[in-house]
Amino acid sequence: MKPYIALILSFSLRVLGSDSDLQLGVLGSDFDLHTFTNSVSGIMITTDIFTRDGQTNLIREMKAKNGAVITSTQRFYHGGTLLATFTEIKDGQDFQTEPTSPYRAHFTNRVPVSQGAGTVYFTGKDKMIIDMFDCTGGLYSPVAGRSIMEINQSLGKTFEKSRMEISQALQKVLEQSLGNMTNMTR
Repeated sequence: MKPYIALILSFSLRVLGSDSDLQLGVLGSDFDLHTFTNSVSGIMITTDIFTRDGQTNLIREMKAKNGAVITSTQRFYHGGTLLATFTEIKDGQDFQTEPTSPYRAHFTNRVPVSQGAGTVYFTGKDKMIIDMFDCTGGLYSPVAGRSIMEINQSLGKTFEKSRMEISQALQKVLEQSLGNMTNMTR
């Protein structure tokens, strides 16, 4: 019962003008969600804007007619830069990364893939994760920054261990090569 009370208390709803602005504060999360709805020519447009530390990192836009989703477009950002766009229509999906983005996109799917579950994350040149989004039912949501930090700490230890192992292996090869060269000159 306590987890349900905490979850209920973590949500707040405000109404601003004609649009509703839902601010989502999930326990352990560090992002805000603002939802706006609009209707044009019988098509309901819902826009969800996720921000972390004042920066937009995900914009989801869904268009529905008669209760059925026609299209879904999700745009991923980091530091004000568009990284990638995921578009879903009735007959398929398309994921496009921005060619000028300095970041690399990675995808994982959970089985069964047909349920639209998985993760997309972006890494920098140092291979550390700059942002991560979890997908359930075809909709992406930001992963809490603390979780990303913990993953990066774990990756950093793995990378450091790998660097040390590579360094040790190179050292052995160099020592063997130098030893062989010394033996050849004798």
